[in-house]
Amino acid sequence: MTVDRWKRVQTLFAAALDLPAEARSAYLRDNAEDAGLRAEVASLLEAHATRGRLDRVADRLAAPNGTVSGHPTVLPERFRIVRRLGSGGMGVVYEAVDRNRDETVALKTLRSWDPAGIYRLKKEFRSLAEVAHRNLVTLYELIAHEHSWFYTMELIEGVTFLDYTRGGGASDLALLRAAFPQIVEGVMAIHEAGKLHRDLKPSNVLVTPAGRVVILDFGIAAELATSTGALQSVEEGVVGTVAYMAPEQVRGSALPASDWYALGVMLYEALTGRLPYTGTAWAIMVDKVARDPPSPNDVMPGLPSDLVSLCVDLLVRDPERRAGAEDVLGRLGASRSPPPPRSTPRLTRVGAPVFLGREAPLAELENAFLASRDGAPVSVYVHGTSGIGKSTLVQTFLDGLNRGARAVVLAGRCYARESVPYKAVDGIVDRLSQYLRSPGAADAGRLLPPDTLALERLFPVLGRVDAIAQMVRPDHDITSPLELRRCAFEALRDILRRICARQPLVVWVDDLQWADPDSVLLLETLLGPPGPPPMLFVATLRTEEIEAQPLLRSMLQRARSSRTREIQLGPLSPDQARQIVLEQVGQALSAAQGTVEAIVREAGGSPLLVEQLARYAATAPAQEGVAGVTLARALSARMARLPPEARVLLETLAVAGQPVNPVVARDAAGIAGDERPLLALLAAERLVRTTTTMDRLDLYHDRIRETLAAAIPPGQVAETHLRLARATERHGIDDPEALLEHYRAAGHPERAATHAARGAERAARALAFEQAARLYRAALELCDTTPDLDPVRLRIGLADALANSGRGAEAADAYLQAAERSAPGVGLDLRRQAAEQLMRCGHIDRGLAVMREVLSAVGLKLARSPKHALLRLVWRRARLRLRGLRFSEREESRVAADVLRRIDMCWAVAIGLARVDFIRAADFQSLNLLLSLRAGEPYRVARALAMEAALVALPGGSALQRAAGLVATTRALASACDARMRWRSDG
Repeated sequence: MTVDRWKRVQTLFAAALDLPAEARSAYLRDNAEDAGLRAEVASLLEAHATRGRLDRVADRLAAPNGTVSGHPTVLPERFRIVRRLGSGGMGVVYEAVDRNRDETVALKTLRSWDPAGIYRLKKEFRSLAEVAHRNLVTLYELIAHEHSWFYTMELIEGVTFLDYTRGGGASDLALLRAAFPQIVEGVMAIHEAGKLHRDLKPSNVLVTPAGRVVILDFGIAAELATSTGALQSVEEGVVGTVAYMAPEQVRGSALPASDWYALGVMLYEALTGRLPYTGTAWAIMVDKVARDPPSPNDVMPGLPSDLVSLCVDLLVRDPERRAGAEDVLGRLGASRSPPPPRSTPRLTRVGAPVFLGREAPLAELENAFLASRDGAPVSVYVHGTSGIGKSTLVQTFLDGLNRGARAVVLAGRCYARESVPYKAVDGIVDRLSQYLRSPGAADAGRLLPPDTLALERLFPVLGRVDAIAQMVRPDHDITSPLELRRCAFEALRDILRRICARQPLVVWVDDLQWADPDSVLLLETLLGPPGPPPMLFVATLRTEEIEAQPLLRSMLQRARSSRTREIQLGPLSPDQARQIVLEQVGQALSAAQGTVEAIVREAGGSPLLVEQLARYAATAPAQEGVAGVTLARALSARMARLPPEARVLLETLAVAGQPVNPVVARDAAGIAGDERPLLALLAAERLVRTTTTMDRLDLYHDRIRETLAAAIPPGQVAETHLRLARATERHGIDDPEALLEHYRAAGHPERAATHAARGAERAARALAFEQAARLYRAALELCDTTPDLDPVRLRIGLADALANSGRGAEAADAYLQAAERSAPGVGLDLRRQAAEQLMRCGHIDRGLAVMREVLSAVGLKLARSPKHALLRLVWRRARLRLRGLRFSEREESRVAADVLRRIDMCWAVAIGLARVDFIRAADFQSLNLLLSLRAGEPYRVARALAMEAALVALPGGSALQRAAGLVATTRALASACDARMRWRSDG
């Protein structure tokens, strides 16, 4: 079978699946070119119907030249398939258990593993992954596993729209009037997100037992107008289901009005029980362009006049005259909730678009673009806090470039809910594949280097490009994976370089904070030497994530050069905020200047809050006046439109005061079932966001947190903290610091103390000494209520943490406090450590006073004077010369504790006095070395030899040779000690 014939089989098979079983034979008879084609498609349909196995059908749909993989779907262990829910022309949907979350989801996977199929699956997910509405299915995660691609989404248990409204055979007008406005709201949400559905039909709309209407299946969704212009065009020609598509779709174009036409067909079918046009697919397309359908009343007399009139107006052939959006809701007597606010105001005056308050950053981006035309790449990292307008700034800049056709723009985005290889670059390569298929990339083959097939291995979507699909593939792949990746990276860089030779190029990665390590490596390869493409690279990311993400931090540090620029977006000035308020709501508030000033004051320079408050002020009751324009009132008004559980969840996050695991937040808020649809809705409303650190939830803005928290009664705060603590423990989340805060605020000091101590020990092991000290102090404050905790041990831990942090005086106080409550021998060691810390940090007099007490306890004394110290030093050096550095090694357990204590005292005095009294320090170092050699304990011998080497080297000259010998001996001894300690640990 040729590739063209194979593609024809796929097309016919996918279209036939969307038809009722009884209509498929007629469809194939009218559309298949020959009997052999009809037989092949019919065989596939039979296999699909009898086996219900995508895997086997996909095997038979594999392309003959090996460019398409027909392998079965391979899922990670995380998912367990429960049952098959249904299928369409593109993929199969299963019910599956997500073992990681112990929840049931819907899982959609591909029917055909060709590059175009992978591209459509990714496009379907990304088209509405960030759009949340109660009448749209919530999409969860896009996952690439081995050779398989799939995504998970909300599992909707329900019946199709037609079954719901005509379940008894006749139209149930009450159910129809309840359901149809919900479909309208869902479509409006799609359009407001800048998308078209293009395939609305009853089977793509489910209604739950509770009456919730949910729109599904965005497999052929398309974008409206965006910065990438031509790259967003419909590539497949006529798309959609013939019975429901609008006349303009038949001609190969689609508009928002096209979706309203599909709703008109659905309404017609719900009212009459039949479609407005019947016959073959070709006859239906011809009729739609040529004539109006019969009125529903002609088919089914006695229907309500308002629904008949609406149906007729939705089916008007001229899209300009077709009913839609607000008109539809108004005629149904329904009203909709206001749409969620945009993250940053984008306003238009007469003339060109103006991005208020961001003119200077826009100019910086323009200057960077001009600089990239000098033959070397320019990188711009735009960062700021959530909601400050980073993405809108770059989008505005790119809109300007596209209006003047000044550059090729390849824009991509990292998604938090994607497990896709190279996800920071995956969307860019998708756009690149579109560009290579577009008329603007005439003779695309000249843009492809020899290693392009290696790049296709990383990004199979490139197989959609004819010039790549036709490349001759080697019979055997003998290249190592590492070399293959290197070739792929170089191929992508070469393609971008060749594009730059023709036209200016801009590459934009949005939400870089979600990038994976492989993406960072690829981006660094693209932008680094030798010979990077002379393009403008723009990345947007959250400022607060830079420090939390080592990858981002290191990438920015390595990238900083004369060709790298940073733009940090800060708050708007009062004048800028004032202007946005007036532009946002017109001049209606200009007379109420106090209201405008209240909004500016309350927003604190946040574009997000400026717009939210302005919207609220424009709709708030007039009697509220200036005092009524507050964030608290605006939030209350918004939450009144949300599901009841939304307020509980938001208040839970406000009480938590820090990012929270989504499952913990769900349980603490008492939400039954899957929380993700609600979270998606709150994210779209700019009320919550996800942080990169452990994929946690947080409120979108600190002002939202403060406002919500201020209104919660104290008793409810304590209860919420307790629920958060118990949910955290129930899910086995190891976060002792969060548990400390929750249990302490809930009034459970004993549990709080236990977690504080555990957190302190963990922080100390991780060398986070400041955090350890803070947690040890918290444990000490609470330990009186917890008999299982030893205050002395906690205080020693605090002292150690402070000492390791370089806070010697505080560490000394903690050691002395612990010594007062310890046994004599332990207390002596602790006082010695206190003296050592005091002397090290410059508190010499106090340190010496403590040290004299300690030395006296072990039978040692400081020299009475410098002269006395010098005489003792000469005597001890003579003994050392006579004795030599020989020693018999003994384990620490075989040396008397008081001997070890005397050695440690000498070491502490020598170290403490070294910078202020060299003679006394050398005196005690000599005694330290003598006692250490006599004891033979390796660690103390090595320590003493190291200091001896430092003292010997001081005169310089010939002494350096002897010092070098001491250093070599010390190093060998230290290595032996280290090896012995590792052996004991392993044992």
